[in-house]
Amino acid sequence: MDSAQRTLHTGSSPSRGRGRNSFPGAASTSRPFSNDVVVRVAMYPYVVRGSFETPSHPSRRLTVRNDQLLDLLTLLDDHHLILDIRFPRNGVASPTAITAALTTALATNNLLLPPSPHAMASSVAAGQLHKQPFVLLSPTRRTVTFTFNEHPKINDNNFGFAEIEKLNKNLPNPEPSAGKPKPFVIVAPKYGNIRGPIDSQHFASQALPSRVLSLPHICFAERVLAGFFENLDPRCYEGFCPEDPPSVPLPAATSSGLIRRRSPSESSPERRIRQRQSEPSPPQTAVSILPADVSVPQPPSPGPAFRMLPPPPLPIYPVLRLQDVGPLVVGDNLVSTSDVFSWQWTLQRSAESIVEAHPHPFIMHARSIDDGAAGLWCLLQHMIRSPTVPFPLPDGIIMCDYPESIAQLFRSNRTMRVGTRVLHNGNTGALSIGPGPERAVYRKAVELAVTDHHYWAAASTGMYVPVFSIAPVEIPERCIAFTAYGTLLALHCYYLGQAPLPVSIWILVALTSGREGMLIPTNVLAALDPDAFTVLAPWLTLSPNDPIPTDIFHPLVQFLINVVEIQPSNITSPRTAAVHDEWTRTFMIKVLLTWTVEFFGTPEYLALQRGWNRTVGNTSVVEALVRHQPALSMLACLYDRKVRNLADVVDHLEHKVVRAADDETTPCFSALFFLSVERYLHGAGHPLELRGGVVANDEWDSRHGDPLFRAALLLEACTDSSLRPASQNWRIMFHVASTTESSNGVQLIKLTYLDIYG
Repeated sequence: MDSAQRTLHTGSSPSRGRGRNSFPGAASTSRPFSNDVVVRVAMYPYVVRGSFETPSHPSRRLTVRNDQLLDLLTLLDDHHLILDIRFPRNGVASPTAITAALTTALATNNLLLPPSPHAMASSVAAGQLHKQPFVLLSPTRRTVTFTFNEHPKINDNNFGFAEIEKLNKNLPNPEPSAGKPKPFVIVAPKYGNIRGPIDSQHFASQALPSRVLSLPHICFAERVLAGFFENLDPRCYEGFCPEDPPSVPLPAATSSGLIRRRSPSESSPERRIRQRQSEPSPPQTAVSILPADVSVPQPPSPGPAFRMLPPPPLPIYPVLRLQDVGPLVVGDNLVSTSDVFSWQWTLQRSAESIVEAHPHPFIMHARSIDDGAAGLWCLLQHMIRSPTVPFPLPDGIIMCDYPESIAQLFRSNRTMRVGTRVLHNGNTGALSIGPGPERAVYRKAVELAVTDHHYWAAASTGMYVPVFSIAPVEIPERCIAFTAYGTLLALHCYYLGQAPLPVSIWILVALTSGREGMLIPTNVLAALDPDAFTVLAPWLTLSPNDPIPTDIFHPLVQFLINVVEIQPSNITSPRTAAVHDEWTRTFMIKVLLTWTVEFFGTPEYLALQRGWNRTVGNTSVVEALVRHQPALSMLACLYDRKVRNLADVVDHLEHKVVRAADDETTPCFSALFFLSVERYLHGAGHPLELRGGVVANDEWDSRHGDPLFRAALLLEACTDSSLRPASQNWRIMFHVASTTESSNGVQLIKLTYLDIYG
């Protein structure tokens, strides 16, 4: 590439470190993007009073003083009940997506959020907020005490970040923070108490096998809050969770030793506690007045029949794990970067064949990267809507040599200019020109595109997917926008040879190969979307000959009911391989794209596909893509470019002296500078001296100990992307020159500019 000045575009990520403003155990979803907000969700383990309470484990209303709230949150965090969940900053959130995020985060610590016991009438009903297995709690304050009840006004139309902000005005996050704390909300399960293992060191010891302790127990909530509420018995009957109802009736407690008067506070609903059943005392018999030869029958000693039988141990179900799947290997569902270059070269050569028909090159000059991204988006929409009408320059665009066709944008003769500066002759010139600002403009254009929640939304796995209208008729403006989005994605992949993050790879697979292409090999899924792999793992573990389990707590049954929202009885057993693959394809479309199969063929899907498969000369984007290798293998190469070790970056760094001092010290200082860069890259996380200043405490904590963070940060600063360039011989060149200034007689050096080749 030509030389270019670079700017760094940073994004935020949820904190998971042990900083003073973060709960160390908070489970987090994938890294959010610019229009997402990380909300700290506290999961109260008890079900809402009066709903699906278990008689042997009655619920307790959450009432805390203001000075107890932080202690409660710390206690919940110790037991993995503090979760960092992403919400869209604007608009409403998807209830099913939030359910999937909560269920997945809890499941990582073997915690179970009970699902609805009722069958849903339709997928529409299953997606409603009030059908989800959680409820949002709203605080009411009386002096210094907060009482939490089910939110009285929340519904599908206002379930979003705006409502959470309102709750935070009444109950701000008590988490100590040097900066602004994360938004905070408390939720509770709807269909039963949270179940979890009881092998924590915080719990009372039990004389049980370790395998039994690690299973989800119904008494988990009592154990978590045993030290917080008074008169709460955290132990199980006879060391086990009681059956509900018990398989053997408890003996009647008629002995005088068991009869006592309860105080009004004990009998009130607010003071209900689970009582341990005592063994009945033998009746007191007055024997002193009987003759000595008269035998008095003794009551039978309590036997096993007077004890509650333990529930049968829950089985442990094997589920496919990430470590069970092999990595991607070139030649096996993955191509080399040379194949990507061949695809780019095919498109460029085809674009050059139309020079005679469209001789004018494409030139755009923007005041900033953001202006260039917005201007490019306006240009693409205009060329689709009114290709013969002159392009009205939007704000921030200084000039634009309007191309006659979109195919011109694939030519090598194109120029992107950014910024302004005064030249020596007094004229105004560009501050940066060439492939550098071009990369930045296209990266920013994609990042800005997904912020429009009318067209894009984050899937439960964190990547962005399009939101198609369910209208039965074509909406022209939406189809124009989706055609422009498809063209933008194609140009990004062509220019950069990299994935258009944060857009999901599965969108490009669906646009390239259609519905048939959504049967993704497990190793590709595990490598490129590990979160989605974890969600789909219960189904991927199953073979066509395996029957569908009947246990409601089996991971596959939970997946079918809570994630893909179908009844397990709808799937026949056994199944042919073709039928099993069809189910797999349907589930992958649901999880990876959040679609149903009906979306394929809709006007907006076809518009997005037209934009992606743009005709360029005598070929098209997709035709050139599949000409060299299978589509999935090519797209996987675009996405599989993350930094995995320091050598991925360090081995591609070089330095060059462009102007040396007369005393010939510049090369030495240049080498020292380069050694300092390498030494910095071999460190982990942010430097300690930046903590609390340039870098906020939570950000410093989240990156602490990450050995690849500095290398990835340098790569993104230089290339505007967290992915490695697709060229085999790419280089980042540091150019240094001496200055006319000096310090103690020694001439200094300065970094003049960077070259990024490839």
